[in-house]
Amino acid sequence: MDYEKWLKKKALGIITPAITPFKGGKFDSKAIAALVDFLEKNGASGIFPAGSNGCGALLSFEQHVSLIKEFSEFASSKLFMLPGVGRNSVEETLEVAHSAIKFGADALVIVTPYYLKMDEKSLFRYFDSVADKIDAGIVLYNIPQFTGNWITLSMAKKLAERHKNIIGVKDSSGDFRSISGFIEGMGNEFAVFQGQDDLLLPSLMIGAHGGVCGTTNFTRLAFDVYKAYVSGRLNKAKELQERLTVLMHLFTHVQFPSDYNYMFYRRIMHSRETNAVPPLESISDKYGEDLYKSASRLID
Repeated sequence: MDYEKWLKKKALGIITPAITPFKGGKFDSKAIAALVDFLEKNGASGIFPAGSNGCGALLSFEQHVSLIKEFSEFASSKLFMLPGVGRNSVEETLEVAHSAIKFGADALVIVTPYYLKMDEKSLFRYFDSVADKIDAGIVLYNIPQFTGNWITLSMAKKLAERHKNIIGVKDSSGDFRSISGFIEGMGNEFAVFQGQDDLLLPSLMIGAHGGVCGTTNFTRLAFDVYKAYVSGRLNKAKELQERLTVLMHLFTHVQFPSDYNYMFYRRIMHSRETNAVPPLESISDKYGEDLYKSASRLID
């Protein structure tokens, strides 16, 4: 399978790193269905459940598999399905990956192991062991501020040369030198996605294939930035990006990702709930109301 062309053909654009609605001790199926419907109607090219926004690291193995299955059942073929399958254990990562493939995943997102700081050889060994045993496209996930481990350009090159199914990277480091290095150093057949909403347009302008944007859980603003840019309306794209950047900065003062859950429930479900994965707390009424009012001035 020509993984690179396959991914680029289907997943160019904006992918949503889905929140995980969790209510009454289980996943909130009604909310998941509403999120998928919102994304399909507003221009998402794909959906990425069980990532950082989705609290993948807080899920048990059984919950992890169950969440991917639930999103896969609700999403239609309109959305490219890229579930996060990375776990610290190679064996568990492979088990989740094989389940996701069985559920119809189009490609897989795999984050580095976390907690233990690893050298490049150890990280290479992790991804090498996983890619060897998976017949599906793999998008590497670089988010060192959460994991403590970097995916460097040199490591990505070695992995992509060795494994044809390693087809892209989601760079959420916030380091513009990092993503520009991937864009310049990996070639156009390797898909590069910006994982920080406030860096979306600058990344598109230097050649990123798209973005994985958390705010798309409750607003179409990032979709509109992308559409304006690819249609040649650069001034409009800049205007929209300015609003998106200010919006992103609102989320630095509240617990991540409970704030995203709150905004989803407030705007899409018309509820003041948070319903984040335990042990995350709901955000306070005051924070929620202030966030909603400030965000709405930028979105509406």
